[in-house]
Amino acid sequence: MLVWLKALLLVGASFAFALGITLPLMRFESFYLFSTDASLVEVILSLWSGGDGLLALLVGLVSIAFPLVKLLLNRWRRRGQRARGCSIGWSRSCRNGR
Repeated sequence: MLVWLKALLLVGASFAFALGITLPLMRFESFYLFSTDASLVEVILSLWSGGDGLLALLVGLVSIAFPLVKLLLNRWRRRGQRARGCSIGWSRSCRNGR
């Protein structure tokens, strides 16, 4: 049961990450007729094209690259445990890779 829950949470985290970087993050309203929604990717691209490359790089690393690497490492670790026959990963032999 716990194994399926972990797998489901990992898939859900990947889905939430994809939605989080593509869905509108904020709304800019000017006057009452015009409004613009901006996603995280659009904000980073706007910073980059506006000449704030260092800030765009920092925001991109902290909000996209690091969480993506964490998700990928969790998936890689989970596949390694499954290949060794560790179902939960609580035993010392499963955690240490023996």
